[in-house]
Amino acid sequence: MTLEIPLQYDLFTGEKVDTRTATQRKADAERSQLQQMEMFRQREIAQFGVRARPQMSLSPHTKLVLIQEDPRTEEEIERDRMKEAEANTHPMFATPSPPPPQEKVVKPSPPPLPPQPILILKPADLLTCRPDLAIQIAQLDQAGFDEIIEILQHLLQPDLWLTLRFALDWYFYKQITPYTLS
Repeated sequence: MTLEIPLQYDLFTGEKVDTRTATQRKADAERSQLQQMEMFRQREIAQFGVRARPQMSLSPHTKLVLIQEDPRTEEEIERDRMKEAEANTHPMFATPSPPPPQEKVVKPSPPPLPPQPILILKPADLLTCRPDLAIQIAQLDQAGFDEIIEILQHLLQPDLWLTLRFALDWYFYKQITPYTLS
């Protein structure tokens, strides 16, 4: 929300001048600043007829605010400061040095596929897929055909493991639930 400042023309110069008082300018500046919410309203803090020790003044400027606390220990804070400083510091000389060891999360990788082909293909299957390459497919020898199967196996390996995961999830989910998925 933008604050409109009432400006008036100066009688002698013709320029626009802010004619608000200092108090009005200060109040407008404070309104534009972010302010922290109070934890409790003044009515909830003060209990009339009760003497508190230590006594707290009941002025409108008395506020209880939330304080952000850092749960880290001093060593953790210092370690984080050092990491941030190292990340923001550029080397003076361009010497190839190994990067500092970083904590890496190692994901378990699926085991490689067995060497035997997963899919049994015939040259007729290649013709069904790409009839426009019929001449090239007819000229293939067994070594070329095996190489195509190896390329296919290499391309399908990530998708095969993902599909296997889905199949296992679906199979076991279907057994657990009382209804069947179609």
